[in-house]
Amino acid sequence: MGLGYLSTSLTANSITDEENQKLRKPLAEKLRRDRINSSIKKLRQILGKMFPKQHPSSKLEKADILELAVSFIKQQ
Repeated sequence: MGLGYLSTSLTANSITDEENQKLRKPLAEKLRRDRINSSIKKLRQILGKMFPKQHPSSKLEKADILELAVSFIKQQ
Protein backbone atom coordinates (compact mmCIF):
# COMPACT_ATOMS: atom_id res chain seq x y z
CA MET A 1 0.00 0.00 0.00
CA GLY A 2 1.96 2.92 -1.30
CA LEU A 3 1.00 6.52 -1.86
CA GLY A 4 -0.68 5.58 -5.15
CA TYR A 5 -3.34 3.68 -3.21
CA LEU A 6 -3.96 6.65 -0.91
CA SER A 7 -4.25 9.03 -3.85
CA THR A 8 -6.72 6.76 -5.67
CA SER A 9 -8.74 6.28 -2.50
CA LEU A 10 -9.02 10.01 -1.84
CA THR A 11 -10.01 10.73 -5.42
CA ALA A 12 -12.69 8.06 -5.40
CA ASN A 13 -14.15 9.36 -2.12
CA SER A 14 -13.97 13.04 -2.99
CA ILE A 15 -17.15 14.78 -4.06
CA THR A 16 -16.89 17.36 -6.78
CA ASP A 17 -18.62 20.73 -6.46
CA GLU A 18 -21.11 19.65 -9.13
CA GLU A 19 -21.95 16.44 -7.28
CA ASN A 20 -22.22 18.34 -4.00
CA GLN A 21 -24.61 20.80 -5.62
CA LYS A 22 -26.73 17.93 -6.97
CA LEU A 23 -26.95 16.52 -3.45
CA ARG A 24 -27.87 19.88 -1.88
CA LYS A 25 -30.46 20.88 -4.48
CA PRO A 26 -33.26 18.55 -3.24
CA LEU A 27 -32.70 19.76 0.32
CA ALA A 28 -32.80 23.40 -0.75
CA GLU A 29 -35.99 22.72 -2.72
CA LYS A 30 -37.61 21.04 0.29
CA LEU A 31 -36.72 24.01 2.50
CA ARG A 32 -38.20 26.37 -0.12
CA ARG A 33 -41.44 24.36 -0.27
CA ASP A 34 -41.60 24.27 3.54
CA ARG A 35 -41.31 28.07 3.67
CA ILE A 36 -44.06 28.47 1.08
CA ASN A 37 -46.35 26.00 2.86
CA SER A 38 -45.73 27.65 6.22
CA SER A 39 -46.65 31.06 4.84
CA ILE A 40 -49.77 29.71 3.14
CA LYS A 41 -50.79 28.07 6.41
CA LYS A 42 -50.44 31.42 8.19
CA LEU A 43 -52.50 33.11 5.48
CA ARG A 44 -55.16 30.40 5.83
CA GLN A 45 -55.41 31.11 9.57
CA ILE A 46 -55.64 34.88 9.07
CA LEU A 47 -58.08 34.74 6.17
CA GLY A 48 -60.18 32.05 7.83
CA LYS A 49 -60.90 34.49 10.65
CA MET A 50 -61.70 37.30 8.22
CA PHE A 51 -63.78 35.32 5.74
CA PRO A 52 -65.37 32.44 7.63
CA LYS A 53 -68.41 32.33 5.33
CA GLN A 54 -66.41 32.07 2.09
CA HIS A 55 -65.83 28.33 2.36
CA PRO A 56 -67.61 27.16 5.50
CA SER A 57 -67.32 23.40 5.12
CA SER A 58 -64.62 22.95 2.49
CA LYS A 59 -60.92 23.06 3.05
CA LEU A 60 -59.32 26.00 1.31
CA GLU A 61 -56.78 24.97 -1.28
CA LYS A 62 -53.52 26.86 -1.62
CA ALA A 63 -54.78 28.62 -4.74
CA ASP A 64 -57.97 29.68 -2.90
CA ILE A 65 -55.94 31.13 -0.05
CA LEU A 66 -53.72 33.08 -2.42
CA GLU A 67 -56.73 34.39 -4.36
CA LEU A 68 -58.42 35.55 -1.14
CA ALA A 69 -55.22 37.26 -0.04
CA VAL A 70 -54.85 39.04 -3.40
CA SER A 71 -58.49 40.17 -3.29
CA PHE A 72 -58.09 41.46 0.25
CA ILE A 73 -54.91 43.37 -0.57
CA LYS A 74 -56.51 44.93 -3.65
CA GLN A 75 -59.40 46.21 -1.51
CA GLN A 76 -57.05 47.98 0.89
